[in-house]
Amino acid sequence: MTRHNIIGLFALIILISIDISGCKSRSRDTGPVTSNPVQNEPLPVREEENAMPEKVIFFIENSGSMFGYVNQPNEFKNSLVGLAYLPEFDKAVKSFYFINGTSNPLKNSGIRITHLGNDPELFKNKLNLKSFNSGDVRFSDLNKMFEIALDSARGN
Repeated sequence: MTRHNIIGLFALIILISIDISGCKSRSRDTGPVTSNPVQNEPLPVREEENAMPEKVIFFIENSGSMFGYVNQPNEFKNSLVGLAYLPEFDKAVKSFYFINGTSNPLKNSGIRITHLGNDPELFKNKLNLKSFNSGDVRFSDLNKMFEIALDSARGN
């Protein structure tokens, strides 16, 4: 596995993890602090309600170095599909995108974001070499891609 492939895979994992956005604010405040008169008795802990995300955005880096990951069935594809079908995301609005290209003006390119839809089943069917070959697959500007992913998670 080349260094570029490792960086691309790492970027993909990070992009997916940081784009799981939309969780409602979860307060850790358990109320006023009180002293515990009995030393051996634990303070009661208020159970936190599990917040479900309202929106999940998947950015999949699809430069040419990633083609090897989608040309046959493998764990990479299984992992992406597994993330798309997580029960925690059942009620969330999902959006799937391919992202590639560069923001370097000297390379006659640009960051290309290809919307794949909102249906995990359609996304699953796009994890192939033909679909991956969209946008500008020559470049992979990871810094700009992270910036775009982080910007999409702002506000929630």
